[in-house]
Amino acid sequence: MSIKKPQLLFYIFLLVGLVVYKVVDKSALEKSETKKRAFSSIHVSQFSSHGVVDRVIELNLQTEQVSDKQTKVTAHMKLPFPVEQTLNYKWILGSGVVLSSGTLTGAIAQPPANQDFTQAITVEGYTPSELRHIKFEVIGEKGPRRLFAEGLISSQAEKSFEKFVQKTESENNVEKHNFKKQIHRKTSNTGTQHR
Repeated sequence: MSIKKPQLLFYIFLLVGLVVYKVVDKSALEKSETKKRAFSSIHVSQFSSHGVVDRVIELNLQTEQVSDKQTKVTAHMKLPFPVEQTLNYKWILGSGVVLSSGTLTGAIAQPPANQDFTQAITVEGYTPSELRHIKFEVIGEKGPRRLFAEGLISSQAEKSFEKFVQKTESENNVEKHNFKKQIHRKTSNTGTQHR
């Protein structure tokens, strides 16, 4: 089987093109790595609807039934360092949920470091009989860092995607554990038979 001249030229151009592409691509990659290191104080792997953020605010949302119709929702937050500027927060109520008391937006002035600080509202319509959601967002800045946290709670948490994932992961861990036990038994039995 012989290679014709046009095919040979094609393969040579293809090879030269790949070499040039790799050299150009490598130099572009090195330049982009230099740029990333220049902004190392911002964790570029954290994205949100607010762009690139640093998710260092610990956030935990809790509910407490106040009466037959009213539920108190509290956002517990904690920062690993002091922030001299204010953090802005926003509650977003899903359909069927109505604010009874508190404010949906506001600011937290100079939140303390390593201490729990809270914001709370009371709502109506957040009942387990209906699928309802409440979202909380908090955002602020410390120097070049944009600090952010968000949380979403559901009145039917057992039907949420998060619960489904947790259940599936738990089942997979049990299956992995059982499989490892079976492998261990087989290798232990095999080891005793050879002795």
